[in-house]
Amino acid sequence: MSRSPPMKYQTLCIRSLLLTAVLNQSCDSSSSSSSNPPAGAPTTATTPTSGSNATGTSPTATTGEGAEGTTPVVPPATTPYVIPGNSFQLIAGLKNNRTDFIKDLGAGVSTKIASFEGATTDLTAAANAYCASYSPESLSILKDKFKTAMLDWQQLELYQMGPMTEKNSSLKTKIYNWPTVPYLCKIDEESMYAREDGDAYALPTDNNKIGLQALEYLIFEGTLETGCPNGATKTSWQALSKQEKLEARCAYMKPVARELGVNAATLKTAWGTTADNYLSRKVGNAEAEQSAMQEMFNNILYIDIEMKNKKIGIPAGQDIKGCPKSPAPCVDKQELRYSRLSREALSENVKVLADIIFGFGEPRRGGLSAIIRQESAPASAEKSEKNVSDLLTLVDTEQSNFDDLLAKKNEDCEATQASWICQVQTSIKTVVADFKAEYASVLKVQVPVEKQGDND
Repeated sequence: MSRSPPMKYQTLCIRSLLLTAVLNQSCDSSSSSSSNPPAGAPTTATTPTSGSNATGTSPTATTGEGAEGTTPVVPPATTPYVIPGNSFQLIAGLKNNRTDFIKDLGAGVSTKIASFEGATTDLTAAANAYCASYSPESLSILKDKFKTAMLDWQQLELYQMGPMTEKNSSLKTKIYNWPTVPYLCKIDEESMYAREDGDAYALPTDNNKIGLQALEYLIFEGTLETGCPNGATKTSWQALSKQEKLEARCAYMKPVARELGVNAATLKTAWGTTADNYLSRKVGNAEAEQSAMQEMFNNILYIDIEMKNKKIGIPAGQDIKGCPKSPAPCVDKQELRYSRLSREALSENVKVLADIIFGFGEPRRGGLSAIIRQESAPASAEKSEKNVSDLLTLVDTEQSNFDDLLAKKNEDCEATQASWICQVQTSIKTVVADFKAEYASVLKVQVPVEKQGDND
């Protein structure tokens, strides 16, 4: 007499069918397999709400003894499932190949660059509108447009390859020159030159005076005090009336915003379209594909040096060279102190890991973890997916201002991790350890020399 498949596998089949186009899974093998899942299955699971589309969770089943006091039954590690606990719809358990990942990555970056280019166009228009009226309403709109452009760029910070790194990264640094700090005194000086010269004014070539960093200062520095500690520029600036100072900053802000838009458009053209771009042109050439994997791997480690150490460690008072007051925090050393977007910038940086590790698309088609699972390292893939998901959740769910987060950090992160600052740094270390070990080995890539010794 035939028996119906166990209920837990019926639930699994429903989810699998809904994801068939992407996951290419079959329910037949699940229906006929043993009722006990193999070792190594994920331990986190949630029960789909009755009557809802349950594609977004890993099913929970119970034994015949009843729900109370029983052990949840979860799908095998080889069965794709959506990781619960965050809003990213991260599908674990996928498999993918290098060629498809490189294609998806190239198209995904193209889309992000196009979004940034559009945001710079809106920013330029908002700057012109504000400088025509100086109204509080137009200033609020201008700040919102800057925020959109700045956070769009923060995602591109982890894709520094191809056109962004050519000619000693000249295009990238024209757009955003961090971690080099902007020369605020010279920005004030250029503002006075721009006001005096009018239409004849020409922008400087020094990247410390232009790009997103200069715009943040020009838009958000509300006191109209100069960034010059002393000297002739300070004296000249202080001699201006409030209206003249506003005019000077606008006279400089408008050409800086225009140039930012031009550079964004240049990057968009240089990278290419979703179908034909810097990365897609490498497909079909094994050596070029491996080179693309190395470039991508180099950029993943941005979260180690640039994010963990510079964006968090220096303002948190963990670097005596970067923060002379260490171990006391240096709030003024944070990345975006005028716009107060430092915490949001960190969040955008980390979100890129969702695309790199879990893949692009809706639903996601599989990223680097899917590749190493395909190439015989499923346990490493499983571990890294959990660690990256934990980091994403930790950063994405925090809403406090970065200044407040720095103030709450009053501990040695090596001893305890009670503060958000220490928790994020510890989580980054865990993720990076996966990349430097299992990922580097399976993907046959090299850890960059400048990042090899950073294990703190």
